[in-house]
Amino acid sequence: MNRQMRAAPTLASLASALSSTLLVGSAFAQVNVEPLRQQVEDRGFGGQLAVSLSALRGNVDKLAFSGSGLTGVRTRGHLVLLNATGDYAEFGQERVVERAFAHLRYNAELESWLWWELFTQVEHDAFRNIQDRELVGTGPRVGWRTDAHGLFVGTAWMLENTRWARPLIGESRRRYLVHRWSSYLSARDRLGQQVTFAATLYLQPRFDAFDDYRALVSMGLQFEVTDVIHTGVETSVRYDSRVPEGVARADGAFSNYLAATF
Repeated sequence: MNRQMRAAPTLASLASALSSTLLVGSAFAQVNVEPLRQQVEDRGFGGQLAVSLSALRGNVDKLAFSGSGLTGVRTRGHLVLLNATGDYAEFGQERVVERAFAHLRYNAELESWLWWELFTQVEHDAFRNIQDRELVGTGPRVGWRTDAHGLFVGTAWMLENTRWARPLIGESRRRYLVHRWSSYLSARDRLGQQVTFAATLYLQPRFDAFDDYRALVSMGLQFEVTDVIHTGVETSVRYDSRVPEGVARADGAFSNYLAATF
C-alpha cells in the first residue's frame, strides 16, 4: 500500500483546524472541540489530552493511532484555543508519524452572539501527499448557546500555501498559494447528564475557482466517565476536488478516543 495515503482532525484543526478541525480547518478532528470551548468560556481555562484509534478508508485502509492536545484560555471577551495532533500508522515494519498539524485560534467577543476570529495552522500529511501546508484566516462567527445546546456559523477569508509531494492532476507546479472562502456550521446538543453530541460541516471553495473546493463533515458522541475522564466515538468524511495523481478525492474515518480533561 502506498505511503501517500490516508484520511485525517482537527483543527480544524482548528483546524480548523478544527476546526476546527477546531478544526476549523483542515483535518479529521479526533476530539469534538465545542464542549471544550464551552468549558473554557464558562471557567476561563480548559484543556484536554487524548489518544485515539481510527479506522481509515479512502487513501488508506488501515488503523492509525493519534495523540492530540487541546487547550484554551478566556479573559474579558478574549478567547484563545490551541490544538496539536500527530498520527502514525504501520507500513510494513515501520511506524512513523505521517500526519501532524497545529492550529491556533483567537476569538474577540463583540456581542454575546457575535465573535471575530483569527486563526493560523500548519500541517503535514503524507497520506494525502501534502508535504506542508500553512494557512491564515479571519472572519466572523455568530451563534447561540445554552448549557445544553449550541448552534454556530462561521465564515472567513483564508490564505493557504500548500507544497505537494507531487503535482495536482493536470498541473506541473507543486506549490500553490490560493485564497479560499472557509465556512462552517457547528451544532452541539447535550443528550443527557453525561452524553454530548457535536457535528460540524466545513466548505472551503477558492474565491477565483469555485470548482476547486474542499468539504468536511464530522460528527460524534462524547461520554463523561468522570469529571476528568471522557471517551467518545467520531466519524468523519472529507472530499477534496483537486488532488495529485493516485490520491483519492474522498476519505473517511471512524475513531474511538479516550481523553483526560482539566
